[in-house]
Amino acid sequence: MPFVRDHSTRELLQQDSYKPRQERPHAGGIQEDVDEEEEAQRPGGYIPVAGQPMPQTQRKLPPSDVVMVFPYKKRCVSCAMDQAEVQRAQLVGPLAPLSELEAEYAENPAFLAKVKSLEERFSSFRRTSPDGNCFYRAYLFGIFEQLVGNKERHAAFASHLKGALDFCIGAGYEKVAIEDFYEEFMASIERLGDGSTAEAVMEDSSDALVCWTRVLTSASLKQRAEELGGFLTSHSSIHQFCAQEVDPMNTEADHLQIIALSAHLSVPVTVVYLDRSAGAAAAEHGFAHDTSLPFSPVYLLYRPGHYDTNAHLRWGDAAAEEEARGLRQPTEDQIRQMESWKAKRNTVIHTLSDTGLVLMLYYSRDRDEIFVRIAADPQHLRQVAEMIRYQLELKPQYLSAFADYKNDYAGRRDMNYRDRCVVSHLYETHADKEKEGDYPQKDAIFRTVDRLRLIDHIVRSGDRSCAGIDVGQLLHDGDLIHYFPLHEQGKLQDMDKDWFKTFVIGRNIYKVRDYFGERIALYFLFMSHFIKWMVIPTLIGCFCCVLDLFMGTPNNWTAMFLCIGVGLFSTTFIHFWRRKSNLYALKWGTFSMKKKPEPTRPEFYGVSRINPITSRVDRFYPWSERIWKVLFSYSVITVSLIALFFVVGILMVLRHIFHKNNGRITFQVINALIVELLNTLFTSLANWLTDRENHRSYSEHANHLLAKMVVFKFINCYVSLYYIAFLKEHSYLFGMPMTCVNDDCLNDLGSQLAIFMIMRLTVQNMIELGAPYAVMYYREYTEGNTFKTSLFTNPMTIMPDLSSPEKQSKKEDYDVYQDMDEVLILYGYTVLFVVACPWIPLITMISLVLECFMDQKKLVLLFRRPFPSPASNNEPWDTAFDVFGMIAMATNTAVVVFASNVFASWSHHHKILLFLVVEHCMIAFRILMSTLFPAVPWEVRMLAMQQQVMVHRHLNLGGEEDDHETRASAMMATAQPPPLVHDADEEEYWYT
Repeated sequence: MPFVRDHSTRELLQQDSYKPRQERPHAGGIQEDVDEEEEAQRPGGYIPVAGQPMPQTQRKLPPSDVVMVFPYKKRCVSCAMDQAEVQRAQLVGPLAPLSELEAEYAENPAFLAKVKSLEERFSSFRRTSPDGNCFYRAYLFGIFEQLVGNKERHAAFASHLKGALDFCIGAGYEKVAIEDFYEEFMASIERLGDGSTAEAVMEDSSDALVCWTRVLTSASLKQRAEELGGFLTSHSSIHQFCAQEVDPMNTEADHLQIIALSAHLSVPVTVVYLDRSAGAAAAEHGFAHDTSLPFSPVYLLYRPGHYDTNAHLRWGDAAAEEEARGLRQPTEDQIRQMESWKAKRNTVIHTLSDTGLVLMLYYSRDRDEIFVRIAADPQHLRQVAEMIRYQLELKPQYLSAFADYKNDYAGRRDMNYRDRCVVSHLYETHADKEKEGDYPQKDAIFRTVDRLRLIDHIVRSGDRSCAGIDVGQLLHDGDLIHYFPLHEQGKLQDMDKDWFKTFVIGRNIYKVRDYFGERIALYFLFMSHFIKWMVIPTLIGCFCCVLDLFMGTPNNWTAMFLCIGVGLFSTTFIHFWRRKSNLYALKWGTFSMKKKPEPTRPEFYGVSRINPITSRVDRFYPWSERIWKVLFSYSVITVSLIALFFVVGILMVLRHIFHKNNGRITFQVINALIVELLNTLFTSLANWLTDRENHRSYSEHANHLLAKMVVFKFINCYVSLYYIAFLKEHSYLFGMPMTCVNDDCLNDLGSQLAIFMIMRLTVQNMIELGAPYAVMYYREYTEGNTFKTSLFTNPMTIMPDLSSPEKQSKKEDYDVYQDMDEVLILYGYTVLFVVACPWIPLITMISLVLECFMDQKKLVLLFRRPFPSPASNNEPWDTAFDVFGMIAMATNTAVVVFASNVFASWSHHHKILLFLVVEHCMIAFRILMSTLFPAVPWEVRMLAMQQQVMVHRHLNLGGEEDDHETRASAMMATAQPPPLVHDADEEEYWYT
């Protein structure tokens, strides 16, 4: 395979077909002080399964599921470099003696020996500009030199290129986009025939010539896509390879470009390698093609990172290349930092490879990061799944129970050969349902979330055949930038296309569960449950709203009936959601899920110790130190709440002062804006306080954060509503009497509540969708701008596109916590004071559908794919919603009894008695519903026990007597030694 350097120091790379792809020159960042040996050892390709090298003809690899992003170089563009001096550098230099290379490699015996061997064959060479286009310029210059003064070659070459424009148009290029480049190229050929020198032609039209040569290379590659596609390592197709590696200017050429271009131009090329390979002679690789054109081979001298033309050689060396891109040398501290990165990175990569994972390594576009795509062979996944007793779904004939995976016997084909490819007799297979007739693959028993969990276990766990990488520590120390699973575009597009059925009404919720995991699926299932349960309150609320319009106020007899209805709704809503979540938990195999140790948060810090449970070294932070930080957090929250009450009081006073100047609505809008602003500020404060408390696991961190957020946001969002409902009328604030409009505080309460809801429906949702998009765009723009400034500033330069993993790494992490927090606040607005604004359920319905739409767009487009998290419920959020429901029941009852005019003639004692009676009746109704309809339905309990019996019967005991296939499956789980067979009966010798 051409242009693969000597990788003898990397024992992991065992075959040429899986050695690193040709590495590009560094295009952004600080130049790293490395020699050619280190350059040859840099990662950049597939690492086969340890001990199992893949055949040369086997090109199909497992799909990459997980990505690790390591820091590689400090990225700092030197603005002090004289760009004019860079631009004055010659594109193709004058002839120089090869003895110049002896001075460069005087202290490198291996290179020096090869330079001396080259001097026996070549007298001189030319240096080419190290701008990423060096191969194309060197190759063209070698051709041009042979055309000068040779009319036969010139005529044959010009005739050969006459159909090149139509050839490129046939490959998909627009004529208007490439015609000028083609004409400039042909004009340059004519100038050579008229006596112009190759140097003059190259200097005058170099960029146009390179552009046309790239177009011609790309068209030739696309024509031979089937033949050359098997050589791709990090691109899915030839078209993608051309778009990222060939068409953009300043991207280096690899062996595929050389094969395609030299074959189309019918001019042979020979590459002479100046590297550390064994022997004194420089290795050569010729690209010979059947040609009738009278050309001699063009010789190119390749040194690590660059080509030159050798007495007609070159492509450029690394140091000159970094200098040409406007980069400066690193400082001593930066060198030490990069050396530390390198040592830890190599340790992790070798450890991952030793576990049998399939790795593909490559640089980011600007070469400041190294991406490691991680995949696993299906057989490897099966071995790990059996070792850790991973739970998989059984087939429907086994009640779709979940059981520990065991080495499974495939079994016989179905009747009439409907299932021609049987992967498993026991376990359910997951073929692509969108492709009719698509047969299940060898790993079809694993869903995409199963693969992610198994690979993550291999990476993190210290079990046998696992890497035991402390990902959290690497992220905390900055030795690992990102660690995330890759998106699968086909599945994303499928969910995006049917977003209403999938995310809103939950009909296709299994797609979310199979792709994102149970935690996120339960969130969207809860949203669909919420939407369906809001239908009846919406209809009743709209009916009451019509009556309120006729009566001019919500303060009428309908309020009591609406209060009772909403009270019953709010006290039973979460209870019936728990019934539904338990049913789906049983379907999804998480109903009897045992609590497992959580991975350590990357932000967690502490002293190293031996964990008394796992007997492994981990980080420890004593509670005696954390308690003081927790006390400080709640002290800050207390001060924040006092300040909040003061701000609300000032706002109410200002509203009272300016209400005569039509300021009532204005101050209600200002109040809503201040509430949202304070929510945002306190969210940042609560996150900072909780991070400061240094909790080990994600669940501990989430629980402490929820405790802070619920207390503050409940008071912040609803304190003004409680004040208007119960305290404003006939009260004094800072010595000023407070009054309601027309002495009816329910009208004030309803208008303020409506403005709160409309504000969340518009401004909050715009921020929610726009903020992650702005962050992603900003990251891509700043990195692209830095990369662009490190290249030549000419209008012909086209910046290469980011690869898919690079684009995903610029996105933010998704956390379902934020979405649940928004829905909880929305639920509070919906049920706490609905008697004052009966049409609020309608706004809630619209908000919920819009929230589902935006959340799925964020997941699909704007956030990185999260690691799937198993879950059987939405706790602690279910409890928070339940508490809000009980508070809403009491609040609405109190509003009707104490704040409305419905019972104005009743005495205060009678009102209290009525309040207690209504409240206790609703609580009794809740208890009755819990008794008649328990949180775990009877059907769920029965099915769970049946599934346990089914698993015990067919897996643990080896199947029934008449079930030979399951018995065979059970016997296959443990390998048995082969029986000892004797040629003859030797019983008479046993006792001797």
